[in-house]
Amino acid sequence: MVQVNPRNGILNYVDHEDLSNREDKQNKLIGLMENGVEFKLDKIMEKEGEIKKLLFRKRVKDIERYQKTGKLLDVGCAQGAFLFACTNSNLQLYGVEPSKYTSIMASKIAHEVTIYNSTLLEARLPQNNFDVVTLINTLEHLVNPKETLEEVCRILKSGGLLMIETPNVAHWLPSLMGRHWVQFLVPDHVVFFSKDVLTDMLCKIGFDVREIKSGNKMMSVRLLLFHLSHYLGSMSKGIMEIIMKICERTGFAGKTITIPQWDEMILLARKIK
Repeated sequence: MVQVNPRNGILNYVDHEDLSNREDKQNKLIGLMENGVEFKLDKIMEKEGEIKKLLFRKRVKDIERYQKTGKLLDVGCAQGAFLFACTNSNLQLYGVEPSKYTSIMASKIAHEVTIYNSTLLEARLPQNNFDVVTLINTLEHLVNPKETLEEVCRILKSGGLLMIETPNVAHWLPSLMGRHWVQFLVPDHVVFFSKDVLTDMLCKIGFDVREIKSGNKMMSVRLLLFHLSHYLGSMSKGIMEIIMKICERTGFAGKTITIPQWDEMILLARKIK
């Protein structure tokens, strides 16, 4: 496990880098893109909503291979995009989101869903109450991941299903990229796991890990070019702008593609106690 100290921003064991430096790098990345007419990040992300729904429907299918009915709680549900993707399932839907603004958005987007505006630990939900709990790109944001997973175990029914999607810090890509790995650039990513460390932690808490696989992302060619610009650096700015303009004019920029994400893992586990 690799953890960023929330007090001083130190990335223990991997990258002794001040948090302000990580924020500067992310701001430079966004600033580089915003200097180009076609590379404004907000505009790009506005167009990714429908694509994200398709991706989340795939995650729903992963869950339904193990659990088709019962109560599902999405921890860190943000604006409710994943819960919205679940609305055609036979699951009763709940979400936990600490941000008041985004929890209100989740309530509006995902109808007939109960949203708790708090952290999971603060919510104090009933014991043995849920059949499924999901943490989709949430675990890496938590300063207390072990305590949160223990609480997940408490509120899950015996045999209940846990799904986690989170970066895999032991993959060769973060080793190759070092401090420039895109997951390290996000200021509120404070903890990173390998498959072995996360599996060991879950087993000690009371879970039986049934499946671990690599993640994948569905995105537009437009967003892919944005990410490529980060890895290629400022020297590629002019070339990438030309490529983007060509893609926009031909309609290719909006095409949906599936990208294997080998440095991210999807884990499914059952509560055994």
